[in-house]
Amino acid sequence: MKIRLYLPPLLLLLSLITPLRAAAEGTTTPVYDHIRFSVEVNEEVQSDTIEAVLYVQREGATAAQLANDVNSEIRWALALAKQESAINVETLDYRTTPLYRKQELSGWRVRQSIRINSRDSTKISELIARLQKRLLVQSINYIISDSVRHDAEQRLIGAALKAFQQRAQLITTALGRETYRIVTLNVGAAGERVRPLRARAEMAAFASAPIATPQLEPGTQTMRATVSATIELKVR
Repeated sequence: MKIRLYLPPLLLLLSLITPLRAAAEGTTTPVYDHIRFSVEVNEEVQSDTIEAVLYVQREGATAAQLANDVNSEIRWALALAKQESAINVETLDYRTTPLYRKQELSGWRVRQSIRINSRDSTKISELIARLQKRLLVQSINYIISDSVRHDAEQRLIGAALKAFQQRAQLITTALGRETYRIVTLNVGAAGERVRPLRARAEMAAFASAPIATPQLEPGTQTMRATVSATIELKVR
């Protein structure tokens, strides 16, 4: 894994602190210059987990019957997903929506979703194909798992802080100063969590097409860490 350093144009904020005298000791407070700058490092991180959301939706005149139908399909899907220990499954939102026609109640729509995820692309691809016999696919994404994300953030933050130290020392030396101290320091890490594999419209087409096992290929996502700081340079 290669960590790249990005150095934005240096933003210099030179502000002279007015010398103050300490009345008690008769000494002068040292004068400092403030310099504000930021550094950024980034790394391409391999996506390692597939996450899919599938749903059941029914429309009709009787809300209770629709709910029974949806619940039955979701129970079937959960039982199927739980057969694979390498796959995590959870239910998502459950919605019952009234339908109107010419401002009068004409029926109901009931919908519930499930989310599955796994690092085993073969098993989850096969499960998605089986679930599509009775459920519709809302989305399939490649994501970075929490453990991989945490490790990448640790590396990037360490690299960003090292880059900050090097930049601060370079500024200090180049301006002919002896030392610096940190006034403010902000550290952040970010990156895309998901990488869509198919558009939602394409997912809907699965319902009327012959169902084959989806071919899912992982990619990389860019993660970044930034350090923004203000330092004070000691005047000789």
